[in-house]
Amino acid sequence: MAQTIIVDTGVLLALLSARDQHHKWAVEKASGLALPWATCEAVLSETYHRISPSPNARAGLLAMVRRGALCFPFALPPALGDLAGFLEKYADLPTSLADANLVLMADRIPKALIWTTDSDFTVYRLGGSRSLRVLLPD
Repeated sequence: MAQTIIVDTGVLLALLSARDQHHKWAVEKASGLALPWATCEAVLSETYHRISPSPNARAGLLAMVRRGALCFPFALPPALGDLAGFLEKYADLPTSLADANLVLMADRIPKALIWTTDSDFTVYRLGGSRSLRVLLPD
């Protein structure tokens, strides 16, 4: 089974903005990571909200979805109980709904790797206190 790349907001922002501090790193890593990348609607919403208001940047994000570079394998309603439990467990961290979704995805998808710029993913744990597999900038 191939590795599944789960992409977070910070990486999408970096890919879409040459001004982002992680742009070069994200672009370099992207060339070696097979598509599609998994994510969730919360990440898409967060990215769209935080990206430059320029029409080109927002169009670039939506183009990634249209061409199938991003896929959405996680449905929120069936996992709402698990999601609420995760948010309660990490209430002392600035955990977002997007972060919680990605961690639950990683717990349910074999060989998942979370591609992120957010070091909080090194603190979060999967079931059984297992560490997440995370790809972060140096």
